[in-house]
Amino acid sequence: MSLKKRITALLLCPLLLLGLLAGCGGSGETAGLYSESGDYLGTPSLLSINGEEVPFSMFRYFYLNLKAETDGGDDTYWTDNDEAAQSLMASTLSYLTWNSAIDQMAEEYGVQLTQEEQDAAEAELAELIEYYGGESSFQTILDNSYITMDDYRDIFYRSKVQNKLLQILLGDEATAYVEENYVTAKHILIAVEEGATDTTEQLQKAEDLLAQLQAGADFDTLMNENSEDPGLTYYPDGYTFTTDEMVEEFEDAAFALKEGEISGIVKTSNGYHIIKRLPLDWDTVYADFSNYLSEDLLNTFTEQVEAAEDALTITYSEEFEQVTPISIR
Repeated sequence: MSLKKRITALLLCPLLLLGLLAGCGGSGETAGLYSESGDYLGTPSLLSINGEEVPFSMFRYFYLNLKAETDGGDDTYWTDNDEAAQSLMASTLSYLTWNSAIDQMAEEYGVQLTQEEQDAAEAELAELIEYYGGESSFQTILDNSYITMDDYRDIFYRSKVQNKLLQILLGDEATAYVEENYVTAKHILIAVEEGATDTTEQLQKAEDLLAQLQAGADFDTLMNENSEDPGLTYYPDGYTFTTDEMVEEFEDAAFALKEGEISGIVKTSNGYHIIKRLPLDWDTVYADFSNYLSEDLLNTFTEQVEAAEDALTITYSEEFEQVTPISIR
């Protein structure tokens, strides 16, 4: 299992993981455990971790998404393939124990979401539900992705707690790494069509805007009135990025600026830019902290979580023996 998946330990359906919520293909109507003869056995808790029962729905979510990722929807893949079935179970348990370890560590270090952070998380969820057509449409998407709303909220909230744990456990070293390797910047773009040979008009407009800025005009006002960057709607407060994420000329110019400094005119394949470097947007960084850290730092965190996992006690129910890649639906 990849390090990034272990760190993420969140929404496994590939589209869910990307936040696209298109669904892997499933249904809540037939959810449950079935015998080899096809008899419905219900939805028992299949295991407990440190005395706390893991809801069947949570086990099912990880198990079926990992199964779909492995067999592509072809159940015949599992015929006489005990090794693959054992690997599927091991991966499922790995996600479940990771989540339990995060919960244990959060309790140990006194990490919890403040009321303000909980309110922000609920607002974020509400926006997501609205974006995908309201509660009914969102529920259908969740059903098709093998997850209940309660489990989705549980995983969503845990991701916020995990981000706070990352900040505490990696501390100053992680902060220093981000400060050294990331910048936040906004820009005014005067776009140039690909292949254009005469860009005199666009260059003149950029030069006029730069002159206004140098005379004391407000950057945000000119940006909102003139920038032709299609990403402005989604990133009104600027972009936070590291090397090899932007076109080279833009990246080089942004990193060369001091905070609060405005560049001259920067020509890229997209057109003419005037860039302003800002203080690092830590809200954006902390919202998805693991994506901003080096592999070495993530390895350090992973080792700490794995140590907590090793201390967990797992107890299996009788029904656990009934689990196969075709008995969970």
